[in-house]
Amino acid sequence: MQLKEKERDLLNILLRYDLEVFAKKLNLIKSEIGKLDETVVVSLLNLAERLSRKASDDIGRNVCLTICGLIWEHREREWNNLSRFLMQIMSRIGLIPTVKMIDTKFDKESNTYSDLGSLIAQFKFKAKLEDYSVSVVENNFISLSSFQKRMWDSIEDYKRVGISAPTSAGKSYVLANKIINLLEKNSGSCVYIVPTITLINQVSSDFRKIVKDLDLKNYNISQTFAEKYVNPQAKNIFVLTQERALSAISQNSKYFSEVELLVIDEIQNIERVANEDNDRSRDLYNLIQEFENTYQPDKIVVAGPRLKNINELVRKLFGDNAKSVSNELPPVLNISYSFVQQSNGIFFRQYSVLNDKPQSIRVNNFPTDGSKFFKKVQFRQPTFDVINHILNHLGENEGNIIFSPTKATANKIAGSIAKRNHNPNQDLQSLIKYISSSIHPNYSLVNCLNNSTAYHHANVPQYIRMVVEKAFSKNVIKNIVCTTTLMQGVNLPAKNIIARNQNLSNKKQGAKLTPYEFANLRGRAGRLMKDFVGRAIILDENAFEDTQTKLYEYPEKEVSSGYGVRFKENEIEIRKTLSQGDKIVEENSFNDLSIHVRHMVLKHKKNSIERLRNTGIYLSETEYKAVRDQLKKLDVPKEIIIKNSHWDPFVLNELYLNRKYHKLPSSPFDLHFVDKLQGVINMIKSVSPYYYSKYLGIENDRLLKKCLINAQEWCREKPINQIVKWGGVPSEEEIDKILELLNTTIVFQIPKLLYPILHFEDDENPILSFMEQGAYNYSTRRLIEYGIPRELAINLKKLFDDEKLRDEPLKFTDRYIQKKLNKAYLNNNISKWEKVQLESYM
Repeated sequence: MQLKEKERDLLNILLRYDLEVFAKKLNLIKSEIGKLDETVVVSLLNLAERLSRKASDDIGRNVCLTICGLIWEHREREWNNLSRFLMQIMSRIGLIPTVKMIDTKFDKESNTYSDLGSLIAQFKFKAKLEDYSVSVVENNFISLSSFQKRMWDSIEDYKRVGISAPTSAGKSYVLANKIINLLEKNSGSCVYIVPTITLINQVSSDFRKIVKDLDLKNYNISQTFAEKYVNPQAKNIFVLTQERALSAISQNSKYFSEVELLVIDEIQNIERVANEDNDRSRDLYNLIQEFENTYQPDKIVVAGPRLKNINELVRKLFGDNAKSVSNELPPVLNISYSFVQQSNGIFFRQYSVLNDKPQSIRVNNFPTDGSKFFKKVQFRQPTFDVINHILNHLGENEGNIIFSPTKATANKIAGSIAKRNHNPNQDLQSLIKYISSSIHPNYSLVNCLNNSTAYHHANVPQYIRMVVEKAFSKNVIKNIVCTTTLMQGVNLPAKNIIARNQNLSNKKQGAKLTPYEFANLRGRAGRLMKDFVGRAIILDENAFEDTQTKLYEYPEKEVSSGYGVRFKENEIEIRKTLSQGDKIVEENSFNDLSIHVRHMVLKHKKNSIERLRNTGIYLSETEYKAVRDQLKKLDVPKEIIIKNSHWDPFVLNELYLNRKYHKLPSSPFDLHFVDKLQGVINMIKSVSPYYYSKYLGIENDRLLKKCLINAQEWCREKPINQIVKWGGVPSEEEIDKILELLNTTIVFQIPKLLYPILHFEDDENPILSFMEQGAYNYSTRRLIEYGIPRELAINLKKLFDDEKLRDEPLKFTDRYIQKKLNKAYLNNNISKWEKVQLESYM
C-alpha cells in the first residue's frame, strides 16, 4: 500500500510533533512546544479510520497503529471521545488486546468494555470480539489479536507448527493458554523448552497464574524432571532447558513417552549448530530430533522473533505438512531515537518503520562535550552524563532499561546513575535491607538501589534477579542495566530502552550485536498490556557508520539448521578423524560433528546412517562399520558414552581406565571433599587438556582449591551472606568474584567437567546435583526443584519433615508444597521480598 503525498505529509506532521515533544521532555531543546493542532488530529483520525476499513497489509495497519499510538500519547484531557474512536480502529486491524490499554473504563473483573456510544459501532465491535475470542476451558474466554488467533487455530489444526512474530506480540501468552486448553481436552503431558533459568521461572509462573485463575485441579508444573515426583494421573507441564530435558532422556529413555505437546521457545538459538561448535545449540537441535524421531508427540510447536524463513525451517525439521504462522505488526508502537554528531552540531533523530529517512532536530543542550562522547568505546564519564541527563527527564513512573555490553560495565553504569528527585519509599528501603542482609552491605547492587537502579546479568544470584524483576514490574525500581540476558525473552515491562551502540565489548574490534539482534533489543521497548508506545533511545548513531544496521528497520533472521554446511566445509578432516579413530585433542570448529557421529553410531547402530543424513551428515556404510568397530574396542560401557553426549568416546575411555585411582566424594561433609575433587580434576586435566580448558580452565592450583572450598560450603547449604564474608569483610570486587564463582564455576562448569566420572562410579551419587543446586537436604532440594530460589528454600526447609518425605516422595506433591508455602506466607514467617518470590505459588 502506498500513501498519497498529502497523507504522508499529515503523518510526518504527527511524527515531527512527537520528536519535538520528546526532545523538549528530555531538555534537549529550549523552544516551547504548543498543543497538537486539532485540525491535524481530526484529519489523521479520519485517515486511520479509512485505512482501518481496508488495511490488509502491514504498511496500512502500521500507519493506523502509529496514528493511534502517538495521538493517544499526546492527547489532551478534553478529547473525551478519543478512547472510543481508537478502540474501533484497533479492533478493525485485529489488535483487540491493545484496546484494553486505551479503554479508560475497561472492567478487568467482568472483562467488559466501554459503551462506544453508537448501537452500530457496538455491534461491530462485539462482532470483532467474537471473531478473536477463544475458549480456554468451558465458559472461560480470552480475547486475542488477529495474529494470536491464527496461532491458536494453527496449533489446534496442525501437528507441527512454526511461529514468527515481533518480541511484544504475545506469543508466550497464547502458548500457555493453548497448552492448558489441549491438556484439558486430552490426556498426556507437555514439555516446554526455554533457554535460561530466568525464563523457566517466568513461564512456570505464567502457567501457575492461569491454573489458579481458572481454578483448575490436578496440575503439576515442574521445573525439573524427577520420575519419583511425577503423578501419571495428573496433567504435567515440564518447563525445562534443553540440557535438563536431555539429561532426563539419558537417565530413562521412556520418560517422555506420553508427551502430548512439545514447545520450543526462542528457536532461533538452533542456528549456531550450522555455523560453529556450540554445546547449547547442538543440545537444542538434537533434542528436537530426539522428540521427532523417537517420542513423536502429537504436536510440536517452535517459536521465535522475526524469523524470515520460518516456513522453510519447520518443513526442514518436520516435513512438508508443517504449518507456519508469521506476523510483522507489533501490538504496541515502537519508535527509535538517536543522537548523532555532524559538522554543524549535534542532532536528535527519530526513526519510524514508515519512513526511510529520519526526522531530525538540532540539540542545543547536549549534556557533555560531543568530541569526548561520540564514536568512543570505553564507558566513561561523558557517557554517564548523557545517561543521567536522559533518566532525570523521563517520567517518574516510566520503567527504563539500559543495555550494557558486559557484566562489569553493567555494574559500572548502574553505579554511575545519579540519584533522581524522589524519596525512597518503604518498598525500596525494604528491598535494600533484604539484599544487604542476604548478600552483604558492601555488595555494589545495594548502593545502586539507593538510586532506584539495579543491574541484571548472569553473575547476579538467581533469587536477586527475581526480586529485581518483580520490583521493576511494581515500579519500585525505575532503572535496570542489562546485558544480553534481556534478549532471551525476559518479560520486563520497559517503557524506554537506552543503548549506546551495538558493541558487546569495550574494544573497537570486539563482538557486536547483529542488526537482527539490535532490532530485537529496540523492540523490547513497550510491552503489551503495559505501554501503548515504547521508545528506544540510541546514544551514539555515529558508531553505526560502518555497519549494516538501519534504525528504521526491524530485519528478519534467516535461521539455518542442521550440520550440512559445516560438514561439507570440514568433510576431509572429519572423515579422516573418523576413519583413523583419532582422539579429540585440540580446539577446532568441527570437533562436535566427529563426536556426534560417534554417538549416533553407538546409540542408533545402522539407523544412524539415515538419521545423520537427515541432519546433513553423509556417512557411507564402510565408514559406519569403521566407526562401529572402533567403538567396540572401548572399555567404557556404552550407556556411559550415551549419557555424556558432549564427550569424545575415546577421551571417555582413557578417563574410564584411570577411574580407580580417583573417586568423587559422596557428601559435602566428607573430610577429604576438597582433596578428592582436586585429584579428579587434575586427572581429567592430564588425560584431556582440551576438555579441561573447555569446561573449567583454572590454571592456578591455589585458585582451584579456593574454588572447591567455596563449593563445599555451597553444597552444605551455607547461605550466600556467610560464604561472601568468609575470611573477613569483603570489598565490592571480592563479593562480585565470589558470586561469579558460585553462579558460573561451581553451579555449571565443575559439574559439567565431572559428570563422566560420576557415571563411571555411581549414578546415585548426588554430589554434583548438590553442587548445581547448592543444597544437600532432601526438602531443600525438592523446594529448589519446584522452583523456590535456593536462599529461600534453605529458610523454608524447616517446614518439612525431611526423613518422612524421603521415604514417601509421592507425598511431596505440588499441592502439598503449596499448602505449606501458603501457611508460611499467611503467618508472616518470612520477609516482604521473600513473599514476593512466592507470589506465583500462592
